[in-house]
Amino acid sequence: LAAAVSLERTVVVEAGGSKPTLTSEHLEGLRSLLARRYASKPVFYYGSKSWPVTDEEFLSFIDYKSSSPSALLISTQGVGAFVKKVTEETNVSPRAISFTADQGKVTAFEPGSDGLVVDTEKLSQSVAQEVLSGSGGKVLVSVNRIQPGIAANDYGVKELIGEGVSNFAGSIPGRRHNIKIAAGRLNGLLIPPDKVFSFNESVGEISSRTGYDYAYIISEGRTILGTGGGVCQVSTTVFRAALFSGLPILKRTAHAYRVHYYEEGGSPVGFDSTVFSPSVDLQFKNDTGSYILVQSVVEDEKDTLIFRFYGTKDGRTVRIEGPVTLSTSGAPAPLYQEDPTLPKGVVRQIDFAANGATVYFKRFVEKDGKNLIEDTFYSRYSPWRAIYLVGTRE
Repeated sequence: LAAAVSLERTVVVEAGGSKPTLTSEHLEGLRSLLARRYASKPVFYYGSKSWPVTDEEFLSFIDYKSSSPSALLISTQGVGAFVKKVTEETNVSPRAISFTADQGKVTAFEPGSDGLVVDTEKLSQSVAQEVLSGSGGKVLVSVNRIQPGIAANDYGVKELIGEGVSNFAGSIPGRRHNIKIAAGRLNGLLIPPDKVFSFNESVGEISSRTGYDYAYIISEGRTILGTGGGVCQVSTTVFRAALFSGLPILKRTAHAYRVHYYEEGGSPVGFDSTVFSPSVDLQFKNDTGSYILVQSVVEDEKDTLIFRFYGTKDGRTVRIEGPVTLSTSGAPAPLYQEDPTLPKGVVRQIDFAANGATVYFKRFVEKDGKNLIEDTFYSRYSPWRAIYLVGTRE
């Protein structure tokens, strides 16, 4: 046994003499006892990190000079070294939100995060218990979370108050480009207290002149290529962030039909918001009493768009009931359209069949045990046919 060999190497000779501290009888008893423990060394873990106990660490946990041949005693020095290693690889200092702003727009931003601190006393006890019991297996390291302090800024922005998420899997390159452009226009925006946010006003002009590409849009009951296709993915995600932040929604319009992007990833029907400047807008009010910082994240590898609202929580909570489907209707037969830009024989699907539906959901924003906001959002979707482009170019 490796344990036996290592034990023999731990015989301590007192300074200036040749008398061993551990007798052969003592050593033989410890060897027999350790052999039963040594076969099952524990693995400590937290999150994605793990710390398998090595042979050397396991043997360092034993106080050889004090242990009797029939019982093990734990070395505080050996356990302490292991605990220190786990602590150094786990502990993280809490970090408050920090940013710099210029003329109402944030130019640099660092999100806050909780700190992590290993409970060293519990970990030391766990190590000792595992050595004494010899049970082995995986042992969760006890870690405490530490909240960051208040952010040092003049805007009262110190924590996440709400988040909206949507998925744009299957979007063509032009649509992806437009999502990034529009999301970037809003990233870092500061919404003052009592200010009404207007999506159209905040995003600005949507045209090729302002950097947008062509992508598919809905126009007069048809899906065609138009400048800015995909911007509604952004307005939909902002709507969700405002919704779950508990902010008053002043203007919101559902799409003409159910767009599959807005139900990807398990998102329920009816949580979308279309825009078309200047007539159709998304608007909500910042009634939190503090500034709201808007942050957008485009995760290309996950086909995901995220909007996060930071500010100061005032105790409000959000509860959603629904959606409830009142009626449905089937999709019409597919439509095939000739497209001279595609080679002959090529068929490309640009729209997907969607059943018509009338749905609604209710939102309750509560604070101090009372309803702060109670609203209902209706969506009336027309049935929509699958549309295919058929190439005619020779």
